[in-house]
Amino acid sequence: MSDTGVLVIPAGGKLPLAVTDSNYLYCYQQTGLIRVELSKDKGGKKPHMMERFTLLSNKDFDAVIIHNVSGAENTIRLFHGEGDYSQSQDQAVVSISNTTPIPVSLLSGSVTLNQANIANGALNKPDNSIGAEATEQIVTASVSNVLVRVTNLLENTDEMRVGTHSGVNANTGTPIHPGATWESNTAAGVWIYNSKNDVQSVAIEVETRT
Repeated sequence: MSDTGVLVIPAGGKLPLAVTDSNYLYCYQQTGLIRVELSKDKGGKKPHMMERFTLLSNKDFDAVIIHNVSGAENTIRLFHGEGDYSQSQDQAVVSISNTTPIPVSLLSGSVTLNQANIANGALNKPDNSIGAEATEQIVTASVSNVLVRVTNLLENTDEMRVGTHSGVNANTGTPIHPGATWESNTAAGVWIYNSKNDVQSVAIEVETRT
Protein backbone atom coordinates (compact mmCIF):
# COMPACT_ATOMS: atom_id res chain seq x y z
CA MET A 1 0.00 0.00 0.00
CA SER A 2 1.19 3.52 -0.81
CA ASP A 3 0.12 6.74 0.89
CA THR A 4 -0.03 10.11 -0.87
CA GLY A 5 0.33 11.90 2.46
CA VAL A 6 -1.73 14.98 3.20
CA LEU A 7 -2.31 17.08 0.07
CA VAL A 8 -3.78 20.59 -0.02
CA ILE A 9 -5.38 21.64 -3.31
CA PRO A 10 -6.70 25.19 -3.82
CA ALA A 11 -10.27 25.83 -4.95
CA GLY A 12 -10.65 24.86 -8.60
CA GLY A 13 -7.12 23.42 -8.67
CA LYS A 14 -5.82 20.09 -9.88
CA LEU A 15 -2.85 17.94 -8.90
CA PRO A 16 -1.28 15.25 -11.13
CA LEU A 17 0.37 12.30 -9.37
CA ALA A 18 2.58 9.56 -10.80
CA VAL A 19 1.94 6.43 -8.73
CA THR A 20 3.08 2.82 -8.67
CA ASP A 21 0.99 0.30 -10.62
CA SER A 22 -2.26 0.13 -8.67
CA ASN A 23 -5.73 -1.35 -8.87
CA TYR A 24 -7.44 0.41 -5.96
CA LEU A 25 -7.73 4.00 -4.73
CA TYR A 26 -9.13 4.85 -1.29
CA CYS A 27 -10.03 8.34 -0.08
CA TYR A 28 -9.08 8.37 3.63
CA GLN A 29 -9.23 12.12 4.27
CA GLN A 30 -11.15 14.85 2.48
CA THR A 31 -12.66 18.23 3.31
CA GLY A 32 -14.61 18.56 0.05
CA LEU A 33 -15.66 16.71 -3.08
CA ILE A 34 -12.96 15.68 -5.58
CA ARG A 35 -12.89 14.21 -9.07
CA VAL A 36 -10.05 11.87 -9.96
CA GLU A 37 -8.89 10.80 -13.40
CA LEU A 38 -7.10 7.45 -13.58
CA SER A 39 -4.91 6.43 -16.51
CA LYS A 40 -2.43 3.72 -17.46
CA ASP A 41 0.70 4.12 -19.62
CA LYS A 42 -0.38 7.68 -20.52
CA GLY A 43 -3.58 6.31 -22.04
CA GLY A 44 -7.15 7.60 -21.81
CA LYS A 45 -8.30 9.10 -18.52
CA LYS A 46 -11.26 7.61 -16.63
CA PRO A 47 -13.00 10.15 -14.32
CA HIS A 48 -14.56 9.26 -10.95
CA MET A 49 -16.21 11.47 -8.33
CA MET A 50 -14.97 10.68 -4.80
CA GLU A 51 -16.31 11.51 -1.36
CA ARG A 52 -14.56 10.65 1.89
CA PHE A 53 -14.30 6.87 2.47
CA THR A 54 -14.90 6.12 -1.23
CA LEU A 55 -13.05 3.00 -2.41
CA LEU A 56 -12.40 2.49 -6.13
CA SER A 57 -11.60 -1.19 -6.72
CA ASN A 58 -10.59 -3.31 -9.71
CA LYS A 59 -8.95 -0.42 -11.54
CA ASP A 60 -5.65 -0.48 -13.46
CA PHE A 61 -3.68 2.76 -13.33
CA ASP A 62 -0.26 4.31 -12.80
CA ALA A 63 -1.24 7.99 -12.87
CA VAL A 64 -3.87 10.06 -11.07
CA ILE A 65 -5.06 13.61 -11.64
CA ILE A 66 -6.99 15.03 -8.67
CA HIS A 67 -9.44 17.87 -9.36
CA ASN A 68 -10.77 19.91 -6.45
CA VAL A 69 -14.45 20.53 -7.30
CA SER A 70 -15.52 21.56 -3.79
CA GLY A 71 -15.37 25.31 -4.40
CA ALA A 72 -12.94 25.79 -1.48
CA GLU A 73 -9.44 24.73 -0.44
CA ASN A 74 -9.43 20.95 -0.05
CA THR A 75 -7.23 18.80 2.19
CA ILE A 76 -7.08 15.16 1.09
CA ARG A 77 -5.16 11.94 1.68
CA LEU A 78 -5.37 8.88 -0.56
CA PHE A 79 -4.15 5.29 -0.36
CA HIS A 80 -3.44 3.17 -3.44
CA GLY A 81 -1.77 -0.08 -4.38
CA GLU A 82 -2.15 -3.57 -5.77
CA GLY A 83 -4.41 -6.28 -4.38
CA ASP A 84 -7.38 -5.59 -2.10
CA TYR A 85 -7.96 -2.87 0.47
CA SER A 86 -10.16 -3.28 3.55
CA GLN A 87 -11.67 -0.07 4.85
CA SER A 88 -10.97 0.66 8.51
CA GLN A 89 -13.71 0.94 11.10
CA ASP A 90 -13.52 4.70 11.41
CA GLN A 91 -17.12 5.16 10.33
CA ALA A 92 -20.35 4.62 12.24
CA VAL A 93 -24.02 4.30 11.32
CA VAL A 94 -26.28 5.32 14.19
CA SER A 95 -30.07 5.19 14.49
CA ILE A 96 -31.62 7.97 16.58
CA SER A 97 -35.01 7.17 18.07
CA ASN A 98 -35.49 9.91 20.68
CA THR A 99 -34.16 13.28 21.79
CA THR A 100 -31.70 11.92 24.36
CA PRO A 101 -28.04 12.58 23.45
CA ILE A 102 -26.33 9.30 22.54
CA PRO A 103 -22.57 8.80 23.02
CA VAL A 104 -20.91 7.03 20.09
CA SER A 105 -17.50 5.44 20.58
CA LEU A 106 -15.12 5.63 17.61
CA LEU A 107 -11.56 4.44 17.20
CA SER A 108 -10.27 7.99 17.54
CA GLY A 109 -12.47 9.04 20.47
CA SER A 110 -16.13 9.70 21.04
CA VAL A 111 -18.85 12.08 19.93
CA THR A 112 -22.32 12.95 21.16
CA LEU A 113 -25.26 13.09 18.79
CA ASN A 114 -28.49 14.88 19.54
CA GLN A 115 -31.65 14.56 17.49
CA ALA A 116 -31.86 18.34 17.29
CA ASN A 117 -29.13 18.04 14.65
CA ILE A 118 -30.44 14.92 12.92
CA ALA A 119 -32.75 14.90 9.92
CA ASN A 120 -36.08 13.20 10.56
CA GLY A 121 -37.87 13.97 7.34
CA ALA A 122 -37.17 14.27 3.63
CA LEU A 123 -38.76 16.36 0.92
CA ASN A 124 -38.27 15.23 -2.67
CA LYS A 125 -39.05 18.24 -4.81
CA PRO A 126 -40.11 17.91 -8.46
CA ASP A 127 -37.32 18.18 -11.03
CA ASN A 128 -36.46 21.82 -11.56
CA SER A 129 -35.79 23.19 -15.06
CA ILE A 130 -33.03 25.80 -15.17
CA GLY A 131 -33.03 28.37 -17.96
CA ALA A 132 -30.22 28.66 -20.49
CA GLU A 133 -27.07 30.25 -19.00
CA ALA A 134 -29.13 31.38 -16.00
CA THR A 135 -28.65 31.43 -12.23
CA GLU A 136 -31.75 30.45 -10.25
CA GLN A 137 -32.56 29.81 -6.60
CA ILE A 138 -33.71 26.21 -6.19
CA VAL A 139 -33.95 25.91 -2.37
CA THR A 140 -35.22 28.58 0.02
CA ALA A 141 -33.33 29.14 3.26
CA SER A 142 -34.97 27.47 6.27
CA VAL A 143 -33.80 26.67 9.81
CA SER A 144 -35.57 23.30 9.38
CA ASN A 145 -33.27 22.22 6.55
CA VAL A 146 -30.51 19.81 7.56
CA LEU A 147 -29.21 18.45 4.25
CA VAL A 148 -29.69 19.48 0.61
CA ARG A 149 -28.90 17.21 -2.35
CA VAL A 150 -28.86 18.44 -5.94
CA THR A 151 -28.35 16.03 -8.85
CA ASN A 152 -27.45 17.11 -12.37
CA LEU A 153 -29.63 14.67 -14.33
CA LEU A 154 -27.74 12.08 -16.34
CA GLU A 155 -29.50 13.01 -19.58
CA ASN A 156 -28.03 16.52 -19.41
CA THR A 157 -24.93 17.23 -21.48
CA ASP A 158 -23.27 20.13 -19.64
CA GLU A 159 -22.07 20.74 -16.10
CA MET A 160 -23.86 23.07 -13.71
CA ARG A 161 -22.51 25.06 -10.76
CA VAL A 162 -24.16 25.14 -7.37
CA GLY A 163 -23.63 27.09 -4.16
CA THR A 164 -25.22 28.72 -1.13
CA HIS A 165 -25.06 32.28 -2.45
CA SER A 166 -26.73 34.18 -5.26
CA GLY A 167 -23.40 34.92 -6.95
CA VAL A 168 -23.08 31.42 -8.44
CA ASN A 169 -22.13 31.77 -12.11
CA ALA A 170 -19.88 30.32 -14.80
CA ASN A 171 -16.78 30.94 -12.65
CA THR A 172 -18.01 30.39 -9.08
CA GLY A 173 -19.76 27.59 -7.24
CA THR A 174 -19.12 23.86 -7.19
CA PRO A 175 -19.28 22.14 -10.61
CA ILE A 176 -21.59 19.13 -10.86
CA HIS A 177 -21.30 17.04 -13.98
CA PRO A 178 -24.20 15.11 -15.56
CA GLY A 179 -25.13 12.24 -13.25
CA ALA A 180 -23.23 13.70 -10.26
CA THR A 181 -24.76 14.85 -6.97
CA TRP A 182 -23.81 17.81 -4.76
CA GLU A 183 -24.86 17.76 -1.13
CA SER A 184 -24.42 20.13 1.78
CA ASN A 185 -25.45 20.24 5.44
CA THR A 186 -26.92 23.70 5.14
CA ALA A 187 -29.96 25.70 6.15
CA ALA A 188 -29.05 28.44 3.67
CA GLY A 189 -30.66 29.03 0.32
CA VAL A 190 -29.18 27.20 -2.68
CA TRP A 191 -28.59 28.63 -6.15
CA ILE A 192 -27.59 26.89 -9.36
CA TYR A 193 -26.11 28.08 -12.65
CA ASN A 194 -26.84 26.32 -15.95
CA SER A 195 -23.81 26.64 -18.25
CA LYS A 196 -25.64 25.34 -21.32
CA ASN A 197 -27.34 27.62 -23.84
CA ASP A 198 -30.47 25.51 -23.42
CA VAL A 199 -32.69 24.38 -20.55
CA GLN A 200 -31.36 21.63 -18.25
CA SER A 201 -33.06 20.03 -15.24
CA VAL A 202 -31.92 19.00 -11.75
CA ALA A 203 -33.37 16.72 -9.08
CA ILE A 204 -33.59 18.18 -5.57
CA GLU A 205 -33.93 16.50 -2.17
CA VAL A 206 -34.12 18.40 1.12
CA GLU A 207 -33.85 16.60 4.47
CA THR A 208 -35.48 18.45 7.35
CA ARG A 209 -35.95 18.26 11.10
CA THR A 210 -39.15 19.14 12.93
